[in-house]
Amino acid sequence: SAHAVLDASLDKLEAASEGRVWTPVPDDLKEALRAPVPPEDGLAHGELCERLLALLPYGAGNTHPRFFGWVHGSGSPGGVLPELVGAAMNANCGGRDHVGIYVERQGLTGGKEMM
Repeated sequence: SAHAVLDASLDKLEAASEGRVWTPVPDDLKEALRAPVPPEDGLAHGELCERLLALLPYGAGNTHPRFFGWVHGSGSPGGVLPELVGAAMNANCGGRDHVGIYVERQGLTGGKEMM
């Protein structure tokens, strides 16, 4: 379920310091990702969740404390929740009067103040 995917994502961030920094993508997953995109009507909910969960172990490694990269941020558990809300709202900030516009303006103002 979507809750299981969210829980697994948060569990991964919570346990970021455990295990390997980076895990190579297995050949069978690479092959599966070379397949054509899902059908136009999408995937069944359960299959979509399974596919998303299969991706979690094979990130860039940047959320692990031992990760080192020249130009690569370390990821932020605090970034998951705003991204989730933003994706759920699917805001188009090109006009109208909704909260996304005000959040965007606040971010831009804060960025200008830092400069």
